Amino acid sequence: MTTLFHITHLLTDTALQSLATQLGPNDEVLLAQDGIYNQLALKQQVHYLAEDATARGVSNRLVNKTAINYEQFVELTLKHSRIIKWV
Repeated sequence: MTTLFHITHLLTDTALQSLATQLGPNDEVLLAQDGIYNQLALKQQVHYLAEDATARGVSNRLVNKTAINYEQFVELTLKHSRIIKWV
């Protein structure tokens, strides 16, 4: 069973640590909205919505992360058996 962690807000250090302990080897993270700002703290396989990164002016800072569009977002949700939205 794989999980997609959908993050839409800036997480506290405690929440980031909790997320790190819950991530399995095949789980993935999707950053959207203000969740984009968590990208520096996350070392895992991370996807982000390109439109949200552009709107926040951080597209050029997202190194080693995968930009996706809304169609790819839907495909990503279908790939995983569980989706957890962190707020």
